[in-house]
Amino acid sequence: MSRNTRNLIGRVFFYLLVGVILIYTIFPFYWAFISSITPNNQLFATPVQYWPQNATGQNYALVLSNNNFLIALMNSAIVSVSVTALALIIGSLAAYALGRF
Repeated sequence: MSRNTRNLIGRVFFYLLVGVILIYTIFPFYWAFISSITPNNQLFATPVQYWPQNATGQNYALVLSNNNFLIALMNSAIVSVSVTALALIIGSLAAYALGRF
């Protein structure tokens, strides 16, 4: 087998691997989006549908019209900002200690 053939096979294998990893990585986001626009009565239908027949924004309207949603969103923002700040402070102090000594 010539060197060019091995390089071609290596590149094909590499791009196939990249494609599989890409699908493996993106599919959960795709499935979450599809589940969010699927009507509730079709969500657990068999066989599995990879695109809903009747896409709807009803689930988004239900969540956004709920008064508790904004409170939950604010609680999540407070927790994430405070945890990030705490991790940044502790990480900076640890990095200084490791760099200094």
